[in-house]
Amino acid sequence: MSRLLIQKEVIELTGFSADKVRRLAELNLIKFNGKYYQQDSILQYLDYEKGIIDTSFNINDFTKFVQIPKYTGIQNLQSHFPEEFHLLEIIKLTFPINGKYIFITKESSLTFRNTLDKKRVLFSTHISTKEANKRYGFGFARIKYYTKIKKLNPIIAPPNISERGLYYPIEELEAVAAEEQTFLEEHYSVSAVKKMLGYAESSLCSIMALVEEGFLTFRKTEYGIINENAGNNTFWITKESVHSFLDLLENKYLKLEHIENKLKLSHIHLLSVFSNNDKLIISKQIYIKKEKAFKLLERYDLKSIEKTYSPNPNIPSTIYDYYTLKGIASLSSRTEKTLYKLLQKSEYKNLFKDYIEPINQEEFWKISKKEVDNYLKEIIKLREKYYTRAELLKKLQLPNNFQYIPISSIKVPLHMKFFTNILSSYLYDKQEAQLFLDNPELSHLIFKQSHLSLSDYIKSFIDLRKFPESLKETVALLKSFTEQNLSAKQANPDTLNSYKREYLIAIEYLIKYPLKKELYLFDNTEVQLFIEKCSSTHHKTCLWRILTFIEKERLCRYSLKKLPNPRKQRLKKEQEKLCLRGLGRNL
Repeated sequence: MSRLLIQKEVIELTGFSADKVRRLAELNLIKFNGKYYQQDSILQYLDYEKGIIDTSFNINDFTKFVQIPKYTGIQNLQSHFPEEFHLLEIIKLTFPINGKYIFITKESSLTFRNTLDKKRVLFSTHISTKEANKRYGFGFARIKYYTKIKKLNPIIAPPNISERGLYYPIEELEAVAAEEQTFLEEHYSVSAVKKMLGYAESSLCSIMALVEEGFLTFRKTEYGIINENAGNNTFWITKESVHSFLDLLENKYLKLEHIENKLKLSHIHLLSVFSNNDKLIISKQIYIKKEKAFKLLERYDLKSIEKTYSPNPNIPSTIYDYYTLKGIASLSSRTEKTLYKLLQKSEYKNLFKDYIEPINQEEFWKISKKEVDNYLKEIIKLREKYYTRAELLKKLQLPNNFQYIPISSIKVPLHMKFFTNILSSYLYDKQEAQLFLDNPELSHLIFKQSHLSLSDYIKSFIDLRKFPESLKETVALLKSFTEQNLSAKQANPDTLNSYKREYLIAIEYLIKYPLKKELYLFDNTEVQLFIEKCSSTHHKTCLWRILTFIEKERLCRYSLKKLPNPRKQRLKKEQEKLCLRGLGRNL
């Protein structure tokens, strides 16, 4: 007959708390007659617990063993691994062991991991047609074309993979992408050339006429290529021929309207003076060969016209404390003519305080050396601290069409646009970019695992960024925030990507901010300073949402009711601007 024990003896035998002993008895997992506990049932339960612990993993240990991100709950496992989920033997307990209700047998975990490893071998070298299109921006027509000419050699998906169809070697896709990138670096789309030359969007015949006359070199691709400036195109013009043509216009031709203005002769009369071979019509603008134009101008004693439209080689680079445009061109990546054109716009002219603007043909621009040198020094500092978009994509080995880069950025300053031919609208922080280069796991999460839900994506980012131990409660609250507020976000892919970028940068700001204590220990002044130091209103709004959640979850020293909401502040400023505009119109 089994020995009977009082509760104190049960606690000494098992090491359980009194609450656990009572709860096990209520669930009939150990025998209790209202006064005494049956020793055999207790020993049997201890063997049961030991068996579970020895032969099974809890969810956290399981994810480490099979080498997958930390997922919360069985449902997430099932949604992310629908083909392999049935392999798992899952044990659901009525009472937790070590705080866990769910366990998975080690034997089934090993089977699950081996099955995943087979997939990983394939996915490390191949990707599906859909993923190839998504990652590299290839259309299905291009993939089909490259397959036809044997530049891509796909394999058929193994039977254990849900996404059926063809899988393409990543190495071959990279080679094709590099080849396309080289092509884009050497060509403009026809639509881009139309804009450069001032043609209407429908003026393909005019461009082709320039091609037939040998001014431009035309290329046609068998498929549409997408670049960030020109959509999907199959008609292309080599950049070399475009630049040569623009140089030809600048150096060998004069606009007819300039001749009209100088000679005060009618448009129709001048058209009759020059032969068709002397004329070149671009958009609605007529150009005349300089050689022929100067002969006519000489007759009217206007030989100085050449000085108006050609850089004067006799102008010095510097005059006292000023640079001429010739001097600035030698220090920057702009030509004299481009600098001259930019200075016709007030926003660029207003960059400088000390300058002398020409008022007749004999004079020329002079701009303060000190101001120019200071701007050039600032540009050097910006180059040291930031990447352009093209430089960043190359550094991170991302395709040109990659959109949402979760790295802090600033708008390209106007003075940088003036002195350089930079095409980017934004500059990206080099230190943050290095973070991804130094941490392959983090880089893989951010740039490759776009299939993850928004909440899993942000939680994985939090884990990989390794918050200090002193902020473990803040980390737990951040994860709870993502589970409760971001797991149900429904939006199109672009909007979700935007959410990812905003929250990643907001959390990165939180990591870099010198937090010396848990967030809930901040007082109102500290919270206000914490938010104000964040430069972006979007990211301030993300931080405000996080702080609001923390305030609801636990007792905090701060009270957001007493602080200005950054989103409402922005709306108020926008409303004030609208009111001022309306007032200006009424006046």
